[in-house]
Amino acid sequence: MKRLLKFLEGAEKKRKSSSLESLKLSFGEVENIGKELTQLIDTANAPIFGVDTNGNVNEWNQKVEQITGFTKDEVMGHNLVQTRITEEFKQSVQEVLSEALKGNETSNYEVPLFTKSGQRVMVLLNATTRRNPQGKVVGVVGVGQDITELDQSRSEMESISKELTQLIDTANAPIFGVDIHGNVNEWNQKVEQITGFTKDEVMGHNLVQTRITEEFKQSVQEVLSEALKGNETSNYEVPLFTKSGQRVMVLLNATTRRNPQGKVVGVVGVGQDITELDQSRSEKEETYRRLEEANQHKSKFISSMSHELRTPLNGILGFTDLLKSSHFGAINETQRDFLRQIESSGKHLLELISGLLDVAKIDSGSMEIDLQSCKPKDIFYEVVGLIQPQLVEKKLQLKQLIDPTVETVVCDMRKVKQIMLNLLSNAIKYTPENGIIEMVITMENGFTKVIVSDNGIGISKADQEIIFDEFAQANRSRDEALGGTGIGLALSRRLVELHGGEIGVESEEDQGSKFWFTLPYKKVVENIKVPEIRKEEDISANPTGRSILVVEDNQTNLEMIKYLLGIHNHKISVARNGKEAVSQAELIEPELILMDIRMPVMNGLVATKKIRAIPKFSNLPIIALTASAGEDSREECLGVGCTDHISKPIQLSELSYMLKRYLK
Repeated sequence: MKRLLKFLEGAEKKRKSSSLESLKLSFGEVENIGKELTQLIDTANAPIFGVDTNGNVNEWNQKVEQITGFTKDEVMGHNLVQTRITEEFKQSVQEVLSEALKGNETSNYEVPLFTKSGQRVMVLLNATTRRNPQGKVVGVVGVGQDITELDQSRSEMESISKELTQLIDTANAPIFGVDIHGNVNEWNQKVEQITGFTKDEVMGHNLVQTRITEEFKQSVQEVLSEALKGNETSNYEVPLFTKSGQRVMVLLNATTRRNPQGKVVGVVGVGQDITELDQSRSEKEETYRRLEEANQHKSKFISSMSHELRTPLNGILGFTDLLKSSHFGAINETQRDFLRQIESSGKHLLELISGLLDVAKIDSGSMEIDLQSCKPKDIFYEVVGLIQPQLVEKKLQLKQLIDPTVETVVCDMRKVKQIMLNLLSNAIKYTPENGIIEMVITMENGFTKVIVSDNGIGISKADQEIIFDEFAQANRSRDEALGGTGIGLALSRRLVELHGGEIGVESEEDQGSKFWFTLPYKKVVENIKVPEIRKEEDISANPTGRSILVVEDNQTNLEMIKYLLGIHNHKISVARNGKEAVSQAELIEPELILMDIRMPVMNGLVATKKIRAIPKFSNLPIIALTASAGEDSREECLGVGCTDHISKPIQLSELSYMLKRYLK
């Protein structure tokens, strides 16, 4: 094409600058050149057409015929603009031709032509002024390139671009953009809807400075700055101001925006309006906070009730213990049976109170586990010792299978003992006389697994779903008749979960049950903890006639303790609050103090600290008496200077042990 243009230009110059005489060409040679030029134009692989000064076609090569479908005979002498140009381009094409007729040529002008089939083809045109040998303008020659496919591709791209623009603008999600300076350059209808600000109101304004709440400005600016570096952010919560002054939350994906050359030109934010979700979450957090607060109050209430219930139980079980000891006279068998029933009922109530307290501690998050290396078989043998009387009473056979490879397990020994005791007690309760109970301790998938099986009444599938819930009982009337409370299994589940293990049951009605729990493997702690066994033979005989200060505000408990101490003729002094205790201690200088903890005026913890601050009492045995059960209560008492701790209700055997131990 370029060669053709150069050739035509050269020929035109030669015509202008030379006369026939100077060229000295024969008429035949000129005719040959003319034919060659005509042939070159007609067969050129580029559309070439020409018009005269009236705009009528006088040149129409084969390429134009090919792309339009019109032959030269069909178009020659017809006005190009009126017959071959699409309506919307007629005026502009006429202007280009008119300018070329004035000598003002046009390059790379897109001319649309009709085809014979009614379609439109696009030609990229150079409009050149045509002159005769004398230099007079005689028309216009158009030499071009068929760009129909390119034009269609461009049109498709423009259509896609419009569709994408429309999609962004009408998307049911907030979409906005900023340039490299942080100024808004995109703001779709959804953002308008949720903020109340129109596109015209925000375009060109700095997003962070004008639309972001104060406490989030820095963090949002950091997200935008990172995106401008190519570090995009997903699921970032952006708070926007609304026109009414409210705040809406948008969950945003900040995407780097680049131009076709790959240069970063801004950031596009595509998000989701989560205002309602955020409000719901805040409400849930507030509800959770209130529930936690209520849970704490509940735990404090249960702890307080535990103390209040243990206090009268101390009198019931304490005086029962005194009567059974026969220190105040012999009792007949009927009376002894009555005392056993009173003691049994009292201990059952004590178990219920202790279970409630433990559940409350777990709920409040105050229950901790003291992990030590323990021998599972030692814990098992101690539990068997506790349940042996029940096994004998119901003539039950207890089988055991302990895997010898399970030498140690890292756990809280007291709590695992409690779990085992709960499961074995349940098995005894629901297994008929002469039945069989089996306990297995083994390893399974890296966990220590304890299994308690029985051939008792079994549990229905429906009841298996609820038996580990608090206060749930499979058969309430039957369970209550057997002494069930609905706390034991729930507490066991909580204690197992505290260790990071699992608990479950497999059972069929009338076929027995298999309860199991697992303890995960943990790194072995060096000191191996074994059950505490008090060796009575290492303690001397009961001391008598010693000076003991009893600090207790409850009259019933005070009388009961005085009777217990009176059996061995101890000299008893009394204080009814902590303040009196400090005064009495200095006055009588006792050999041992039994210190209640919850008292008016001054509690036992403060009193113990004050007594310990007196040099002559630095080694005085002070035994805490508290209705607040648990290891944390014991640690609190020992932490302020108490020598030891007795949980109410006080048993004669335990009190005797303490006196023999500390009054040597």
